[in-house]
Amino acid sequence: MLKGLLAIFAGLLLFLVPAAMSASNAPKNKLVGHWMLIYEGKTYYKLIEPDGRFINLAPDGATGVYYVSRLGTYTLESDNHYVETITHEWGEAITPDKTDITYTLKRKKLILDFEKYGQVMHEEWEKTSIVPEYKTHK
Repeated sequence: MLKGLLAIFAGLLLFLVPAAMSASNAPKNKLVGHWMLIYEGKTYYKLIEPDGRFINLAPDGATGVYYVSRLGTYTLESDNHYVETITHEWGEAITPDKTDITYTLKRKKLILDFEKYGQVMHEEWEKTSIVPEYKTHK
């Protein structure tokens, strides 16, 4: 009986220890967080969640109320590359639109380089703890 229990315990260790080690060795997703971009006098936000979702917030020019301008998922491809898949714009579902993004992290800055709508884009987002209240669509 004791040998049987020891065998079961040893078997469990064979599965649990490697699983725990691989989880602790998994690279940390450094994109996760709340980011702020100031462009042409307006402040925009990008919320990158640990579950693979992202939300972009933009202010209404007339009211200043924040709305979800883009919503979707992202996939980490490497240490400096990820893919955003936009599924909603301004509250409306769209055909999923993928964007390949090269990123660099420098202290509390997230630098994004990508091509969208035929234009080369360069954005520098600052880490922030502030997230304004927002609505999903106008």
